Amino acid sequence: MDLFNEMLFAEPTVSGYIGAGIFHLTLWMYFGSWECGVMKHLQDYIKRRAPMLYHETVVMNYKDEPVVEMLGLQDDPAVLWVSNFPTVVHHGTAGLLMLLGIITDRPWIWRHGLLTQLWGCDIADFIRVALCMLLPPGPFPMRNTCRVPAAMVFLTFHHTTSLLAGIPGSVYLQDSMHFQWMGCFLTGAPLAVVAWDIFARCVPYRFRRFHMASGVYAAGMFVFQRVIVFLPMAWTLSGIVINATMPLWAKSCLFIGGFNMTLFNFICSAMMFHGIATKYWDADTRRQCDDELTLHTDIEVKDIAPIILGRPARYGEPNDLKCRGKSDKSAANVR
Repeated sequence: MDLFNEMLFAEPTVSGYIGAGIFHLTLWMYFGSWECGVMKHLQDYIKRRAPMLYHETVVMNYKDEPVVEMLGLQDDPAVLWVSNFPTVVHHGTAGLLMLLGIITDRPWIWRHGLLTQLWGCDIADFIRVALCMLLPPGPFPMRNTCRVPAAMVFLTFHHTTSLLAGIPGSVYLQDSMHFQWMGCFLTGAPLAVVAWDIFARCVPYRFRRFHMASGVYAAGMFVFQRVIVFLPMAWTLSGIVINATMPLWAKSCLFIGGFNMTLFNFICSAMMFHGIATKYWDADTRRQCDDELTLHTDIEVKDIAPIILGRPARYGEPNDLKCRGKSDKSAANVR
């Protein structure tokens, strides 16, 4: 019974953290499984109900994205879009549990939110990497990411950051409101970027100004969260850590984790703005994209006439412009 209570209330003990952590690990491993879990059914449902959205709109919007190549998803870029759905659910659940713990003044609820992040995301990804190495090919899409060394370094750096700061902080700073709000902020705030990106990728690729504004919003929101807001919070928390009564190893882990998180924030900010500049502000890239959109219609530019009224062709239907071109040629032959 004592062990069950430690697991239920996520007590900051070895048995409490491991027991509650295994529960969160099992839950989110099933949720994120593309072989037999929720992700498999979600991807199949989207492909079946919205094939044009999945195979054309989303794929075109992720075309030439550096993150697609880094994760090894060139064969099916839409997988990255589908993977944002569990990211929203996962971060939303962790952030909500932490927020409820703060509002109700129940640290054990906050700790469950922390374990949702640590065991359901960080340790879960390490287990997927281990499965890819020990039992190849391993779970999808981690089997593709493991082939890219840069992606593995980035993933390891990101997950070890939260582990270094999360575990000692939750043990020795569980009563600190600054640490609790920091955890809630880091887990819940990314929803403003990821949830918006899910919607923005559904807009057709030809609306270039919209996608450029969407990219600027996502990058700007990330910089606002992880630089403008994060740095003052981290500075205040560093003073609390210095004056706190805790072992030297715990302070060292917290400072290393904070430094890595700061470096991670600046690297991601630079990558996001570099991606926008490469995709939208380079003249050669714009010309190439415009040519691809023109050739995609399979009609010469001079044969295209403006259409005021009409609807776009549905997935699998013949292109209206092609039909119009054929009808014009047939009329010319009759004359």
